[in-house]
Amino acid sequence: MRSFLRLCRDGVISRGPLLGLGALSLLGAALAAYGTANGPWGRSDSAAYLAAARSLAGGAGLGFPDAQGHFRFLTHYPPLYPLLLAFFYRLGGDLLATPRWLGVFFYAATIFGCGYMFLRFSRFPWLGAAAALLIGAFPMTVRMSHAAMSEALFLFLMVWAGYALLAARRAGRGSLIPAALLTGLLPLARYIGVAFVAAGFLAVLWLSEGRVSERLKRAALFAGLACLPILAWLTWTYLAAGQELAGRTFRWAVEDMGGKLRLFASLFAKGIWEWLPYHPFYPATKSRLRLAILFLAALWMAGLTFFAHRRARQADPEQAAFLLFGLFGLASMVYAVTLLAAYLFSDPIPDVDDRMLLPFYVTLTLGLLGAFAVWQSAWQSGRRWLAVLPWLAAVLFLIWWFPQNAYYVREDHAGWGVTVYAWRGSPTLQALDDLPADRPVISDNAALVLLWTGRPVYDMTATLSADFLAGQAVYGSDPSDPAQQAFCQEGAPLVLFGDLSAWLETAYGEAGRRRMETLLALPGTEYADGEIYSCELP
Repeated sequence: MRSFLRLCRDGVISRGPLLGLGALSLLGAALAAYGTANGPWGRSDSAAYLAAARSLAGGAGLGFPDAQGHFRFLTHYPPLYPLLLAFFYRLGGDLLATPRWLGVFFYAATIFGCGYMFLRFSRFPWLGAAAALLIGAFPMTVRMSHAAMSEALFLFLMVWAGYALLAARRAGRGSLIPAALLTGLLPLARYIGVAFVAAGFLAVLWLSEGRVSERLKRAALFAGLACLPILAWLTWTYLAAGQELAGRTFRWAVEDMGGKLRLFASLFAKGIWEWLPYHPFYPATKSRLRLAILFLAALWMAGLTFFAHRRARQADPEQAAFLLFGLFGLASMVYAVTLLAAYLFSDPIPDVDDRMLLPFYVTLTLGLLGAFAVWQSAWQSGRRWLAVLPWLAAVLFLIWWFPQNAYYVREDHAGWGVTVYAWRGSPTLQALDDLPADRPVISDNAALVLLWTGRPVYDMTATLSADFLAGQAVYGSDPSDPAQQAFCQEGAPLVLFGDLSAWLETAYGEAGRRRMETLLALPGTEYADGEIYSCELP
Protein backbone atom coordinates (compact mmCIF):
# COMPACT_ATOMS: atom_id res chain seq x y z
CA MET A 1 0.00 0.00 0.00
CA ARG A 2 2.82 2.42 0.84
CA SER A 3 4.52 1.83 -2.51
CA PHE A 4 1.19 2.37 -4.26
CA LEU A 5 0.64 5.72 -2.48
CA ARG A 6 4.22 6.72 -3.19
CA LEU A 7 3.72 6.05 -6.92
CA CYS A 8 0.62 8.27 -6.88
CA ARG A 9 2.42 11.01 -4.93
CA ASP A 10 5.46 10.99 -7.22
CA GLY A 11 3.28 11.29 -10.30
CA VAL A 12 4.17 7.86 -11.70
CA ILE A 13 0.45 7.03 -11.69
CA SER A 14 -1.99 9.77 -12.69
CA ARG A 15 -4.93 10.17 -10.36
CA GLY A 16 -7.44 10.77 -13.15
CA PRO A 17 -6.93 7.44 -14.95
CA LEU A 18 -6.68 5.71 -11.58
CA LEU A 19 -10.06 7.07 -10.48
CA GLY A 20 -11.56 6.11 -13.84
CA LEU A 21 -10.20 2.59 -13.49
CA GLY A 22 -11.60 2.37 -9.97
CA ALA A 23 -15.00 3.46 -11.28
CA LEU A 24 -14.94 0.76 -13.97
CA SER A 25 -14.05 -1.85 -11.35
CA LEU A 26 -16.90 -0.74 -9.09
CA LEU A 27 -19.30 -0.80 -12.03
CA GLY A 28 -18.18 -4.37 -12.79
CA ALA A 29 -18.70 -5.34 -9.15
CA ALA A 30 -22.20 -3.84 -9.18
CA LEU A 31 -23.17 -5.72 -12.34
CA ALA A 32 -21.77 -8.98 -10.96
CA ALA A 33 -23.66 -8.45 -7.70
CA TYR A 34 -26.87 -7.86 -9.67
CA GLY A 35 -26.27 -10.93 -11.84
CA THR A 36 -25.92 -13.10 -8.73
CA ALA A 37 -28.70 -11.50 -6.67
CA ASN A 38 -30.55 -14.84 -6.52
CA GLY A 39 -27.39 -16.86 -6.06
CA PRO A 40 -24.43 -17.76 -8.26
CA TRP A 41 -25.10 -20.33 -10.93
CA GLY A 42 -23.43 -23.71 -10.77
CA ARG A 43 -23.61 -27.29 -11.97
CA SER A 44 -21.95 -30.51 -10.87
CA ASP A 45 -18.46 -28.95 -10.60
CA SER A 46 -19.82 -26.25 -8.31
CA ALA A 47 -21.61 -28.81 -6.16
CA ALA A 48 -18.36 -30.76 -5.73
CA TYR A 49 -16.41 -27.61 -4.78
CA LEU A 50 -18.98 -26.38 -2.27
CA ALA A 51 -19.75 -29.79 -0.76
CA ALA A 52 -16.05 -30.52 -0.26
CA ALA A 53 -15.46 -27.07 1.25
CA ARG A 54 -18.38 -27.52 3.66
CA SER A 55 -17.06 -30.93 4.65
CA LEU A 56 -13.58 -29.55 5.30
CA ALA A 57 -14.96 -26.65 7.34
CA GLY A 58 -16.90 -29.18 9.42
CA GLY A 59 -13.76 -31.21 10.11
CA ALA A 60 -14.55 -34.22 7.91
CA GLY A 61 -11.89 -33.52 5.28
CA LEU A 62 -11.74 -32.15 1.75
CA GLY A 63 -14.27 -34.39 0.02
CA PHE A 64 -17.71 -35.93 0.34
CA PRO A 65 -19.33 -39.37 0.56
CA ASP A 66 -19.69 -41.40 -2.63
CA ALA A 67 -22.84 -43.36 -3.49
CA GLN A 68 -21.81 -46.25 -1.24
CA GLY A 69 -21.19 -43.90 1.70
CA HIS A 70 -17.38 -44.08 1.55
CA PHE A 71 -15.62 -40.75 1.97
CA ARG A 72 -14.01 -39.65 -1.29
CA PHE A 73 -11.26 -37.04 -1.29
CA LEU A 74 -11.56 -34.24 -3.83
CA THR A 75 -8.71 -34.98 -6.22
CA HIS A 76 -10.24 -34.69 -9.68
CA TYR A 77 -10.72 -30.97 -9.01
CA PRO A 78 -7.90 -28.63 -7.94
CA PRO A 79 -8.06 -27.66 -4.25
CA LEU A 80 -7.50 -23.90 -3.98
CA TYR A 81 -11.09 -22.75 -4.56
CA PRO A 82 -12.69 -25.18 -2.06
CA LEU A 83 -9.91 -24.42 0.46
CA LEU A 84 -10.72 -20.73 0.18
CA LEU A 85 -14.43 -21.43 0.56
CA ALA A 86 -13.77 -23.64 3.58
CA PHE A 87 -11.80 -20.84 5.23
CA PHE A 88 -14.77 -18.48 5.00
CA TYR A 89 -17.25 -21.22 5.90
CA ARG A 90 -15.22 -21.80 9.04
CA LEU A 91 -15.62 -18.12 9.86
CA GLY A 92 -19.39 -18.44 9.51
CA GLY A 93 -19.80 -17.69 5.81
CA ASP A 94 -23.00 -18.75 4.07
CA LEU A 95 -22.96 -21.73 1.70
CA LEU A 96 -23.94 -19.62 -1.35
CA ALA A 97 -23.27 -16.02 -0.32
CA THR A 98 -19.58 -16.84 0.15
CA PRO A 99 -18.89 -17.95 -3.45
CA ARG A 100 -21.14 -15.17 -4.68
CA TRP A 101 -19.22 -12.33 -3.04
CA LEU A 102 -15.84 -13.92 -3.72
CA GLY A 103 -16.77 -13.97 -7.41
CA VAL A 104 -17.78 -10.31 -7.29
CA PHE A 105 -14.50 -9.35 -5.60
CA PHE A 106 -12.30 -11.38 -7.96
CA TYR A 107 -14.09 -9.95 -11.01
CA ALA A 108 -13.65 -6.34 -9.87
CA ALA A 109 -10.03 -6.94 -8.82
CA THR A 110 -9.25 -8.53 -12.19
CA ILE A 111 -10.69 -5.54 -14.05
CA PHE A 112 -8.63 -3.20 -11.88
CA GLY A 113 -5.46 -5.28 -12.24
CA CYS A 114 -5.67 -5.41 -16.04
CA GLY A 115 -5.90 -1.63 -16.24
CA TYR A 116 -3.46 -0.91 -13.44
CA MET A 117 -0.65 -2.69 -15.26
CA PHE A 118 -0.87 -0.14 -18.08
CA LEU A 119 -0.94 2.74 -15.61
CA ARG A 120 2.17 1.35 -13.96
CA PHE A 121 4.17 -0.09 -16.86
CA SER A 122 3.37 2.01 -19.92
CA ARG A 123 3.54 5.66 -20.92
CA PHE A 124 -0.09 5.60 -22.04
CA PRO A 125 -2.41 5.28 -19.02
CA TRP A 126 -5.49 5.55 -21.24
CA LEU A 127 -4.72 2.01 -22.39
CA GLY A 128 -5.58 0.86 -18.87
CA ALA A 129 -9.24 1.72 -19.41
CA ALA A 130 -9.24 -0.08 -22.77
CA ALA A 131 -7.73 -3.18 -21.13
CA ALA A 132 -10.30 -3.08 -18.31
CA LEU A 133 -13.19 -2.77 -20.77
CA LEU A 134 -12.00 -5.40 -23.25
CA ILE A 135 -11.40 -7.99 -20.54
CA GLY A 136 -14.15 -7.09 -18.09
CA ALA A 137 -16.84 -6.96 -20.80
CA PHE A 138 -15.81 -10.14 -22.60
CA PRO A 139 -18.98 -12.29 -22.41
CA MET A 140 -17.29 -15.34 -20.90
CA THR A 141 -15.61 -13.16 -18.25
CA VAL A 142 -19.04 -11.77 -17.37
CA ARG A 143 -20.62 -15.22 -17.34
CA MET A 144 -17.96 -16.73 -15.08
CA SER A 145 -18.17 -13.82 -12.65
CA HIS A 146 -21.70 -15.05 -11.90
CA ALA A 147 -20.64 -18.65 -11.22
CA ALA A 148 -19.70 -20.66 -8.14
CA MET A 149 -16.65 -21.83 -10.07
CA SER A 150 -12.88 -21.37 -9.92
CA GLU A 151 -12.48 -19.28 -13.11
CA ALA A 152 -12.86 -15.89 -11.41
CA LEU A 153 -10.19 -16.85 -8.85
CA PHE A 154 -7.93 -18.15 -11.61
CA LEU A 155 -8.11 -14.95 -13.68
CA PHE A 156 -7.50 -12.84 -10.58
CA LEU A 157 -4.35 -14.80 -9.72
CA MET A 158 -3.16 -14.83 -13.33
CA VAL A 159 -3.41 -11.06 -13.75
CA TRP A 160 -1.81 -10.18 -10.44
CA ALA A 161 0.93 -12.81 -10.85
CA GLY A 162 1.72 -11.11 -14.17
CA TYR A 163 1.86 -7.75 -12.42
CA ALA A 164 4.19 -9.16 -9.74
CA LEU A 165 6.50 -10.56 -12.43
CA LEU A 166 6.71 -7.20 -14.18
CA ALA A 167 7.34 -5.40 -10.90
CA ALA A 168 10.15 -7.83 -10.03
CA ARG A 169 12.09 -7.35 -13.25
CA ARG A 170 14.58 -4.76 -12.00
CA ALA A 171 14.60 -5.73 -8.32
CA GLY A 172 16.70 -8.40 -6.63
CA ARG A 173 16.00 -12.10 -6.57
CA GLY A 174 13.94 -11.76 -3.42
CA SER A 175 11.34 -9.74 -5.33
CA LEU A 176 10.57 -12.86 -7.39
CA ILE A 177 9.18 -14.65 -4.33
CA PRO A 178 5.73 -12.96 -4.39
CA ALA A 179 5.49 -13.49 -8.15
CA ALA A 180 6.50 -17.15 -7.84
CA LEU A 181 4.06 -17.81 -5.00
CA LEU A 182 1.16 -16.19 -6.87
CA THR A 183 2.04 -18.11 -10.03
CA GLY A 184 2.38 -21.32 -8.02
CA LEU A 185 -1.22 -20.95 -6.86
CA LEU A 186 -2.51 -21.03 -10.44
CA PRO A 187 -2.25 -24.84 -10.92
CA LEU A 188 -4.08 -25.23 -7.59
CA ALA A 189 -6.94 -23.12 -8.96
CA ARG A 190 -7.06 -24.92 -12.32
CA TYR A 191 -4.64 -27.64 -13.31
CA ILE A 192 -3.89 -26.03 -16.67
CA GLY A 193 -2.30 -23.24 -14.64
CA VAL A 194 0.96 -25.16 -15.01
CA ALA A 195 1.18 -23.36 -18.36
CA PHE A 196 1.81 -20.09 -16.54
CA VAL A 197 4.53 -21.61 -14.39
CA ALA A 198 6.34 -22.51 -17.62
CA ALA A 199 5.53 -19.12 -19.17
CA GLY A 200 6.84 -17.33 -16.07
CA PHE A 201 10.10 -19.30 -16.19
CA LEU A 202 10.63 -18.37 -19.85
CA ALA A 203 9.65 -14.75 -19.24
CA VAL A 204 12.14 -14.36 -16.40
CA LEU A 205 14.81 -15.94 -18.56
CA TRP A 206 14.03 -13.70 -21.53
CA LEU A 207 12.97 -10.37 -20.04
CA SER A 208 15.22 -10.10 -17.00
CA GLU A 209 18.31 -7.91 -17.09
CA GLY A 210 21.86 -9.06 -16.52
CA ARG A 211 24.10 -11.83 -17.75
CA VAL A 212 22.73 -15.15 -18.95
CA SER A 213 23.99 -16.94 -15.83
CA GLU A 214 22.21 -14.45 -13.57
CA ARG A 215 18.98 -14.75 -15.55
CA LEU A 216 19.20 -18.54 -15.33
CA LYS A 217 19.51 -18.35 -11.56
CA ARG A 218 16.50 -16.03 -11.31
CA ALA A 219 14.44 -18.24 -13.62
CA ALA A 220 15.41 -21.38 -11.69
CA LEU A 221 14.49 -19.71 -8.38
CA PHE A 222 11.13 -18.65 -9.81
CA ALA A 223 10.32 -22.09 -11.25
CA GLY A 224 11.43 -23.93 -8.11
CA LEU A 225 9.20 -21.85 -5.85
CA ALA A 226 6.27 -21.84 -8.27
CA CYS A 227 6.31 -25.64 -8.59
CA LEU A 228 6.21 -26.29 -4.84
CA PRO A 229 2.42 -25.92 -4.32
CA ILE A 230 1.36 -28.28 -7.12
CA LEU A 231 4.06 -30.80 -6.17
CA ALA A 232 2.82 -30.74 -2.57
CA TRP A 233 -0.76 -31.30 -3.74
CA LEU A 234 0.19 -34.19 -6.05
CA THR A 235 2.17 -35.78 -3.23
CA TRP A 236 -0.77 -35.47 -0.84
CA THR A 237 -3.26 -36.92 -3.33
CA TYR A 238 -0.94 -39.87 -3.92
CA LEU A 239 -0.26 -40.61 -0.25
CA ALA A 240 -3.70 -39.84 1.20
CA ALA A 241 -6.02 -40.80 -1.66
CA GLY A 242 -3.89 -43.20 -3.73
CA GLN A 243 -4.31 -41.05 -6.85
CA GLU A 244 -1.50 -40.54 -9.32
CA LEU A 245 -1.50 -37.11 -10.98
CA ALA A 246 -4.64 -36.17 -9.03
CA GLY A 247 -6.75 -38.78 -10.76
CA ARG A 248 -5.73 -37.82 -14.27
CA THR A 249 -3.86 -40.02 -16.73
CA PHE A 250 -1.64 -39.50 -19.73
CA ARG A 251 -2.16 -41.58 -22.83
CA TRP A 252 -0.32 -41.96 -26.09
CA ALA A 253 -2.46 -42.75 -29.14
CA VAL A 254 -0.30 -42.28 -32.23
CA GLU A 255 -2.83 -43.84 -34.57
CA ASP A 256 -5.38 -41.09 -33.86
CA MET A 257 -2.95 -38.19 -33.53
CA GLY A 258 -3.60 -36.64 -36.93
CA GLY A 259 -7.36 -36.60 -36.48
CA LYS A 260 -7.13 -35.10 -33.01
CA LEU A 261 -4.73 -32.41 -34.22
CA ARG A 262 -7.11 -31.41 -37.00
CA LEU A 263 -10.08 -31.35 -34.64
CA PHE A 264 -8.21 -29.26 -32.08
CA ALA A 265 -7.09 -26.80 -34.77
CA SER A 266 -10.66 -26.52 -36.02
CA LEU A 267 -12.10 -25.90 -32.54
CA PHE A 268 -9.31 -23.50 -31.61
CA ALA A 269 -9.66 -21.45 -34.80
CA LYS A 270 -13.45 -21.43 -34.47
CA GLY A 271 -13.27 -20.16 -30.89
CA ILE A 272 -10.94 -17.28 -31.73
CA TRP A 273 -12.74 -16.42 -34.98
CA GLU A 274 -16.00 -16.05 -33.13
CA TRP A 275 -14.46 -13.48 -30.82
CA LEU A 276 -14.20 -11.07 -33.74
CA PRO A 277 -17.04 -8.54 -33.96
CA TYR A 278 -19.66 -9.17 -36.62
CA HIS A 279 -18.06 -12.49 -37.61
CA PRO A 280 -21.35 -13.96 -38.97
CA PHE A 281 -21.16 -11.42 -41.77
CA TYR A 282 -17.68 -12.47 -42.90
CA PRO A 283 -17.30 -14.66 -46.00
CA ALA A 284 -17.53 -18.37 -45.24
CA THR A 285 -14.07 -19.82 -44.60
CA LYS A 286 -12.73 -23.24 -43.68
CA SER A 287 -10.99 -23.79 -40.37
CA ARG A 288 -7.58 -24.17 -42.05
CA LEU A 289 -7.92 -20.79 -43.73
CA ARG A 290 -9.08 -19.21 -40.49
CA LEU A 291 -6.10 -20.64 -38.66
CA ALA A 292 -3.74 -19.43 -41.38
CA ILE A 293 -5.21 -15.92 -41.29
CA LEU A 294 -4.95 -15.75 -37.49
CA PHE A 295 -1.40 -17.11 -37.52
CA LEU A 296 -0.22 -14.65 -40.18
CA ALA A 297 -1.89 -11.75 -38.35
CA ALA A 298 -0.15 -12.74 -35.10
CA LEU A 299 3.19 -13.11 -36.89
CA TRP A 300 2.82 -9.71 -38.55
CA MET A 301 1.91 -7.98 -35.29
CA ALA A 302 4.79 -9.64 -33.42
CA GLY A 303 7.28 -8.63 -36.11
CA LEU A 304 5.97 -5.07 -36.17
CA THR A 305 6.22 -4.87 -32.37
CA PHE A 306 9.83 -6.04 -32.30
CA PHE A 307 10.70 -3.49 -35.00
CA ALA A 308 8.91 -0.73 -33.09
CA HIS A 309 10.68 -1.76 -29.89
CA ARG A 310 14.10 -1.36 -31.47
CA ARG A 311 13.11 2.02 -32.87
CA ALA A 312 11.64 3.30 -29.60
CA ARG A 313 14.54 2.18 -27.40
CA GLN A 314 16.68 5.06 -28.69
CA ALA A 315 14.28 7.62 -27.18
CA ASP A 316 12.92 5.51 -24.32
CA PRO A 317 15.42 2.89 -23.05
CA GLU A 318 13.02 1.71 -20.33
CA GLN A 319 10.34 0.46 -22.76
CA ALA A 320 8.25 -1.17 -20.02
CA ALA A 321 5.35 -1.60 -22.45
CA PHE A 322 7.43 -4.15 -24.36
CA LEU A 323 7.54 -6.20 -21.18
CA LEU A 324 3.73 -6.31 -21.19
CA PHE A 325 3.79 -7.53 -24.77
CA GLY A 326 6.57 -10.03 -24.10
CA LEU A 327 5.14 -11.50 -20.90
CA PHE A 328 1.53 -11.90 -21.97
CA GLY A 329 2.31 -12.75 -25.58
CA LEU A 330 4.56 -15.53 -24.33
CA ALA A 331 1.91 -16.62 -21.81
CA SER A 332 -0.73 -16.90 -24.54
CA MET A 333 1.54 -19.06 -26.70
CA VAL A 334 2.51 -21.37 -23.82
CA TYR A 335 -1.13 -21.69 -22.78
CA ALA A 336 -2.16 -22.68 -26.32
CA VAL A 337 0.62 -25.30 -26.49
CA THR A 338 -0.31 -26.67 -23.04
CA LEU A 339 -3.97 -26.90 -24.00
CA LEU A 340 -2.99 -28.76 -27.17
CA ALA A 341 -0.83 -31.19 -25.16
CA ALA A 342 -3.69 -31.78 -22.70
CA TYR A 343 -6.08 -32.37 -25.59
CA LEU A 344 -3.75 -34.90 -27.22
CA PHE A 345 -2.38 -36.77 -24.24
CA SER A 346 -4.55 -36.32 -21.13
CA ASP A 347 -7.64 -38.06 -19.88
CA PRO A 348 -10.21 -36.60 -19.43
CA ILE A 349 -9.88 -34.52 -22.60
CA PRO A 350 -10.47 -30.79 -21.99
CA ASP A 351 -13.14 -28.96 -23.93
CA VAL A 352 -11.91 -26.36 -26.40
CA ASP A 353 -14.57 -23.71 -25.86
CA ASP A 354 -14.86 -20.14 -24.62
CA ARG A 355 -14.58 -21.22 -20.99
CA MET A 356 -11.32 -23.09 -21.57
CA LEU A 357 -10.01 -20.36 -23.89
CA LEU A 358 -10.82 -17.53 -21.46
CA PRO A 359 -7.25 -17.31 -20.01
CA PHE A 360 -5.91 -17.31 -23.58
CA TYR A 361 -8.21 -14.40 -24.44
CA VAL A 362 -7.05 -12.40 -21.40
CA THR A 363 -3.32 -12.91 -22.04
CA LEU A 364 -3.74 -12.30 -25.77
CA THR A 365 -5.62 -9.04 -25.17
CA LEU A 366 -3.06 -7.76 -22.67
CA GLY A 367 -0.25 -8.72 -25.04
CA LEU A 368 -1.90 -6.93 -27.99
CA LEU A 369 -2.49 -3.78 -25.95
CA GLY A 370 1.15 -3.93 -24.89
CA ALA A 371 2.03 -4.05 -28.59
CA PHE A 372 -0.14 -0.95 -29.20
CA ALA A 373 1.79 0.86 -26.46
CA VAL A 374 5.10 -0.07 -28.12
CA TRP A 375 3.84 1.14 -31.51
CA GLN A 376 2.66 4.38 -29.96
CA SER A 377 6.09 4.95 -28.39
CA ALA A 378 7.82 4.36 -31.70
CA TRP A 379 5.54 6.33 -34.02
CA GLN A 380 3.50 8.70 -31.88
CA SER A 381 4.83 11.75 -33.73
CA GLY A 382 2.55 12.44 -36.69
CA ARG A 383 0.55 9.24 -36.23
CA ARG A 384 -2.12 10.18 -33.74
CA TRP A 385 -4.44 7.64 -35.33
CA LEU A 386 -2.50 4.93 -33.50
CA ALA A 387 -4.00 6.14 -30.24
CA VAL A 388 -7.48 5.70 -31.71
CA LEU A 389 -7.07 2.03 -32.70
CA PRO A 390 -7.50 0.45 -29.23
CA TRP A 391 -10.54 2.59 -28.51
CA LEU A 392 -12.07 1.83 -31.90
CA ALA A 393 -11.58 -1.89 -31.20
CA ALA A 394 -13.04 -1.49 -27.70
CA VAL A 395 -16.15 0.31 -29.01
CA LEU A 396 -16.74 -2.29 -31.75
CA PHE A 397 -16.37 -5.17 -29.31
CA LEU A 398 -18.56 -3.57 -26.65
CA ILE A 399 -21.36 -2.93 -29.13
CA TRP A 400 -21.09 -6.48 -30.46
CA TRP A 401 -21.01 -8.01 -26.97
CA PHE A 402 -23.81 -5.95 -25.47
CA PRO A 403 -26.77 -8.23 -26.41
CA GLN A 404 -24.99 -11.35 -25.15
CA ASN A 405 -23.91 -9.70 -21.91
CA ALA A 406 -27.41 -8.33 -21.34
CA TYR A 407 -28.76 -11.85 -21.80
CA TYR A 408 -26.26 -13.32 -19.32
CA VAL A 409 -26.96 -10.70 -16.68
CA ARG A 410 -30.73 -11.07 -17.07
CA GLU A 411 -30.75 -14.87 -17.05
CA ASP A 412 -28.23 -15.23 -14.24
CA HIS A 413 -30.07 -12.65 -12.15
CA ALA A 414 -33.17 -14.86 -12.32
CA GLY A 415 -31.05 -17.74 -10.98
CA TRP A 416 -30.39 -21.17 -12.38
CA GLY A 417 -28.45 -24.32 -11.57
CA VAL A 418 -27.99 -26.19 -8.30
CA THR A 419 -26.48 -23.29 -6.36
CA VAL A 420 -29.25 -20.67 -6.40
CA TYR A 421 -30.99 -19.49 -3.24
CA ALA A 422 -34.38 -20.88 -4.34
CA TRP A 423 -33.35 -24.44 -3.44
CA ARG A 424 -33.20 -23.53 0.26
CA GLY A 425 -36.95 -23.99 0.57
CA SER A 426 -37.30 -26.99 -1.75
CA PRO A 427 -40.16 -29.23 -0.46
CA THR A 428 -38.59 -32.24 -2.17
CA LEU A 429 -35.24 -31.76 -0.47
CA GLN A 430 -36.89 -31.01 2.87
CA ALA A 431 -38.76 -34.32 2.65
CA LEU A 432 -35.39 -36.12 2.80
CA ASP A 433 -34.67 -34.70 6.26
CA ASP A 434 -36.73 -37.46 7.87
CA LEU A 435 -34.44 -40.19 6.51
CA PRO A 436 -31.41 -41.51 8.42
CA ALA A 437 -28.31 -39.43 7.63
CA ASP A 438 -26.45 -42.37 6.07
CA ARG A 439 -29.36 -43.46 3.84
CA PRO A 440 -28.30 -43.17 0.17
CA VAL A 441 -30.44 -41.36 -2.37
CA ILE A 442 -30.92 -41.94 -6.09
CA SER A 443 -31.59 -38.90 -8.25
CA ASP A 444 -31.63 -37.54 -11.77
CA ASN A 445 -29.84 -34.49 -10.32
CA ALA A 446 -27.20 -36.01 -8.07
CA ALA A 447 -25.25 -32.73 -7.77
CA LEU A 448 -28.29 -30.97 -6.32
CA VAL A 449 -28.88 -33.64 -3.67
CA LEU A 450 -25.19 -33.81 -2.73
CA LEU A 451 -24.88 -30.06 -2.31
CA TRP A 452 -28.00 -29.49 -0.24
CA THR A 453 -28.15 -32.67 1.83
CA GLY A 454 -24.59 -34.01 1.93
CA ARG A 455 -25.97 -37.53 1.55
CA PRO A 456 -24.51 -40.40 -0.46
CA VAL A 457 -26.24 -40.15 -3.84
CA TYR A 458 -26.39 -42.30 -6.97
CA ASP A 459 -26.58 -40.57 -10.33
CA MET A 460 -29.55 -42.37 -11.85
CA THR A 461 -28.75 -41.53 -15.46
CA ALA A 462 -25.14 -42.75 -15.09
CA THR A 463 -26.18 -46.27 -14.01
CA LEU A 464 -29.10 -46.92 -16.38
CA SER A 465 -28.07 -49.30 -19.14
CA ALA A 466 -29.25 -49.10 -22.75
CA ASP A 467 -30.43 -52.75 -22.63
CA PHE A 468 -32.60 -52.05 -19.60
CA LEU A 469 -34.11 -48.95 -21.18
CA ALA A 470 -34.84 -50.87 -24.38
CA GLY A 471 -37.23 -53.14 -22.46
CA GLN A 472 -40.35 -52.44 -20.45
CA ALA A 473 -39.22 -53.41 -16.94
CA VAL A 474 -39.98 -51.12 -14.02
CA TYR A 475 -37.18 -49.29 -12.22
CA GLY A 476 -35.67 -51.45 -9.47
CA SER A 477 -35.75 -54.72 -11.38
CA ASP A 478 -32.26 -54.60 -12.94
CA PRO A 479 -29.86 -56.65 -10.75
CA SER A 480 -26.81 -55.28 -12.63
CA ASP A 481 -27.58 -51.68 -11.66
CA PRO A 482 -26.17 -50.80 -8.20
CA ALA A 483 -28.55 -47.86 -7.87
CA GLN A 484 -31.59 -50.05 -8.52
CA GLN A 485 -30.32 -52.58 -6.01
CA ALA A 486 -29.96 -49.84 -3.40
CA PHE A 487 -33.47 -48.69 -4.32
CA CYS A 488 -35.11 -51.99 -3.44
CA GLN A 489 -32.71 -53.55 -0.95
CA GLU A 490 -31.54 -50.53 1.08
CA GLY A 491 -34.66 -48.39 0.89
CA ALA A 492 -32.92 -45.64 -1.05
CA PRO A 493 -35.57 -43.19 -2.30
CA LEU A 494 -35.67 -42.22 -5.96
CA VAL A 495 -35.78 -38.41 -6.13
CA LEU A 496 -36.61 -36.81 -9.47
CA PHE A 497 -36.50 -33.13 -10.39
CA GLY A 498 -37.60 -33.38 -14.01
CA ASP A 499 -34.18 -33.96 -15.57
CA LEU A 500 -34.80 -37.65 -16.31
CA SER A 501 -37.56 -37.13 -18.85
CA ALA A 502 -35.52 -34.53 -20.70
CA TRP A 503 -32.49 -36.85 -20.69
CA LEU A 504 -34.48 -39.81 -22.00
CA GLU A 505 -36.09 -37.75 -24.74
CA THR A 506 -32.75 -36.30 -25.81
CA ALA A 507 -31.10 -39.73 -25.87
CA TYR A 508 -33.91 -41.84 -27.30
CA GLY A 509 -36.42 -39.43 -28.83
CA GLU A 510 -40.08 -40.39 -28.75
CA ALA A 511 -39.22 -43.89 -27.51
CA GLY A 512 -37.51 -42.32 -24.49
CA ARG A 513 -40.57 -40.23 -23.68
CA ARG A 514 -42.81 -43.31 -23.83
CA ARG A 515 -40.36 -45.28 -21.67
CA MET A 516 -41.08 -42.95 -18.73
CA GLU A 517 -44.59 -44.39 -18.49
CA THR A 518 -43.36 -47.93 -17.78
CA LEU A 519 -40.10 -47.05 -16.04
CA LEU A 520 -41.80 -45.33 -13.10
CA ALA A 521 -44.86 -47.49 -12.51
CA LEU A 522 -44.14 -47.13 -8.79
CA PRO A 523 -45.71 -45.56 -5.71
CA GLY A 524 -44.56 -41.99 -5.34
CA THR A 525 -45.23 -38.61 -3.78
CA GLU A 526 -45.38 -35.41 -5.78
CA TYR A 527 -44.02 -32.13 -4.47
CA ALA A 528 -43.97 -28.63 -5.92
CA ASP A 529 -40.51 -29.10 -7.43
CA GLY A 530 -40.05 -32.87 -7.67
CA GLU A 531 -41.17 -36.39 -6.96
CA ILE A 532 -40.00 -39.12 -4.58
CA TYR A 533 -40.57 -42.80 -5.41
CA SER A 534 -40.15 -45.92 -3.32
CA CYS A 535 -39.60 -49.50 -4.41
CA GLU A 536 -42.58 -51.85 -4.52
CA LEU A 537 -41.74 -54.85 -6.68
CA PRO A 538 -43.73 -58.11 -6.67
